[in-house]
Amino acid sequence: MFRESYIKAPNNSIAVTCALLIRAKQVFEKQNIPWLLVMQYGGNINQSNNQKPANAHKVIECAKSERIAVLDLWDDLSEIQKQSRQMYIDLFVSYDGLNSFGHMSSFGNRFVAERIFDR
Repeated sequence: MFRESYIKAPNNSIAVTCALLIRAKQVFEKQNIPWLLVMQYGGNINQSNNQKPANAHKVIECAKSERIAVLDLWDDLSEIQKQSRQMYIDLFVSYDGLNSFGHMSSFGNRFVAERIFDR
């Protein structure tokens, strides 16, 4: 059975993420490389709660305040989940068929790539 295996670092994850976004922005702008922050969510997060995680809101706020382009997939994922449970499940690699979602599947990766292309 799949289980989460991570240790929470004793820091402010939002501040760290924001600092890394700012550093990435500086590197990419210096090299004139266009880039985009894609906010992607695990299947269990979207499935278990109809509200976007508070940390996601904070990361998006940071990115937008730094004029970093953001593609937030929350609404798209929520809509797919409402339309078809099976289609939603198919977006992810599932460890037990229905309840434990891992990385996005090839179908899920295509979904993200199409959203990026559509921008």
